[in-house]
Amino acid sequence: MPQIHYTLTRPQKLFVVCTAIFLTALVVAEATASKLFTVIELPFTLSILGQDFNEVVMTAGVIAFPVTFIITDLLNEYYGKSGI
Repeated sequence: MPQIHYTLTRPQKLFVVCTAIFLTALVVAEATASKLFTVIELPFTLSILGQDFNEVVMTAGVIAFPVTFIITDLLNEYYGKSGI
């Protein structure tokens, strides 16, 4: 059986790379969403609804998740509705 070789065009390669980055960032954000880290120690105590807070704590997913928005915007700008 003869093998058929298909070469991707430059826009198709860009689409594959951007999609791979998007999926990787999304999986990393999901996997690290339960990991907490302290962003900053507050020099004062903040009281909200009877709870005292001395530090700002976030999940590690907030680092990777914004990448998905950037990649989505790039794909929409470059490919538009025809790429969807």
